[in-house]
Amino acid sequence: MVYDKTPDELSWLLNFFMKVDMFSALSPEELYEVVRHIRKTNYRKDDRIVEQGTAGDSFFIISKGTAKAILKKDHKTVELGVLGPDQFFGEMALILDQPRSATVMAAEDLECFVLLKTDFQLLVSKNPVFAKIVQTASKERSSKINKKN
Repeated sequence: MVYDKTPDELSWLLNFFMKVDMFSALSPEELYEVVRHIRKTNYRKDDRIVEQGTAGDSFFIISKGTAKAILKKDHKTVELGVLGPDQFFGEMALILDQPRSATVMAAEDLECFVLLKTDFQLLVSKNPVFAKIVQTASKERSSKINKKN
């Protein structure tokens, strides 16, 4: 889905995403397509952004604030880590086509850029370097979650 943006918003978003490591593999045209399909979403402290066990439908990049990833296992809650600006989450469910492996909550007021599953998958299919970056990050997170289990 394409979201309308002013020229100033487009410019700001392009500059922001050029600074995010995982998007460094994209050509300017591909980056522009990401920016056209992304929407900004705000969350308040303690909002649940994704819920462990639910279907993944979006990919998130944090622009402001922090979020915490938590895992519930056998009536215990384990904090997996804190994510901050320029970091992302939600890729594992989209790449593996499995339910969300953890819950991510806003640790404070949070601003994220959200890319829907279909747009994310199109981007991954069109750019093998980007796909490799995301798959590597996903494997690292999966390993970390398995160690916490």
